Amino acid sequence: MTRRRVPIGRVTASAVAMAAMLPYLTIKLLWLVGVPVGLPDAALLEDGSLFAANAVTFAMEAVAFVLALAFGTRWGMRLPAWLILPPIWFGIGLLSVLLVIMAVAVPFGGSSIFPADGPIAQWVMICVYGGFSVQAVALGAGLVLYVRDRWPALFAPVTPPGDALQLVLARGCLLAALPLGAVKLYWGFGGTAGLPEAVTAITRLPGYVSYAVEGAFLVMGAVALLVLARGGRGPMWRPLAAAWLGSGAAFAWGAWDTAMRLTTVPVGLGGSPILTPVSDLVDLGAMVVGLTLALTALFRLASAVGGVQPAQDAPEGVEGEGDRQPAHHGHH
Repeated sequence: MTRRRVPIGRVTASAVAMAAMLPYLTIKLLWLVGVPVGLPDAALLEDGSLFAANAVTFAMEAVAFVLALAFGTRWGMRLPAWLILPPIWFGIGLLSVLLVIMAVAVPFGGSSIFPADGPIAQWVMICVYGGFSVQAVALGAGLVLYVRDRWPALFAPVTPPGDALQLVLARGCLLAALPLGAVKLYWGFGGTAGLPEAVTAITRLPGYVSYAVEGAFLVMGAVALLVLARGGRGPMWRPLAAAWLGSGAAFAWGAWDTAMRLTTVPVGLGGSPILTPVSDLVDLGAMVVGLTLALTALFRLASAVGGVQPAQDAPEGVEGEGDRQPAHHGHH
């Protein structure tokens, strides 16, 4: 008997995600130490708010790097769930929307979606957002494979119903998500009511796509949570993943947009956010609904798997039949 090996799929997803993070981490580190690579105006590095934003985003990416490493190692299975789930929930929420933006906007606008005369060089934007797209796919795949190996009960063929409180919360979230999502979709398809002219004048294709995707994801997450609370035929991981994605996107982008409105940091996609009462209220509502969705989904996860304690890395044989069987149990 030998110690269990990490499946090659998890190792590959982990390696790809970490490789995609290196350019971003390198650029941010250079900016933090005062090297103006990719900045036409070196004086930007003297801006205190930009330094703070660079420090925060560098730390966020560093956390994502450690999580990606955990997905591809044995010790990652022993980490407490509370240490893994919140940051990857927030990160996947941000990255999933960016991935859709790139998938929709690039075929229509090409490199022109990145301003050539902006405060950040176009090649930097292409490098950064291309890396984000790869990270979204690799981290998402790594997370699914990690969850499959750690909590195989989620892949059982039937989703057990939740309790009465979970059902009430799910219905309440859906009632709140529908109007909020509708407003975001309205803005995404060119609507201007509730947005001042200063905002619509600088909004470009990626900004419209972002509005639409955020609205669609919010509604998707709420519908998925209701399916999860009702239970029924089909594996639990499907509605759980949709609720996870929708809630993470709603909370992460609501928080991100709010933070950007309160700073003078230049952003490269969709224009610089401007403080507006309506969009502030919509983002705040999306954050509250997203957090409620996530907590309710977490309760369902805990009840389904008997808690979210660290997995035991017990001897189980080499990679192959031994460590694959639990993950596929219930697929057929």
